[in-house]
Amino acid sequence: MGFANENDWFDYRLEHDPRFLQRVDSARASLRAGNGVRLEDLDLEPGVEPPKAPSPKRRSTTKPRAKPRRTTSATPRKADA
Repeated sequence: MGFANENDWFDYRLEHDPRFLQRVDSARASLRAGNGVRLEDLDLEPGVEPPKAPSPKRRSTTKPRAKPRRTTSATPRKADA
């Protein structure tokens, strides 16, 4: 599987990370339970920008990472019963 750039590879890994998916599910459940604040309910002064959330920390690399290689299984898969 090839990726156009490192950001695409990072996005793919994040979107398929079970820990991240669990956090998303938990956040959605919290919102369904009534926790959270709607943007319309924020009391902002006209012309004042809301505070920005801190950007996520990403590991910096000093050298480019190797692209993942696609592998195939040497043993045939059994059909699901």
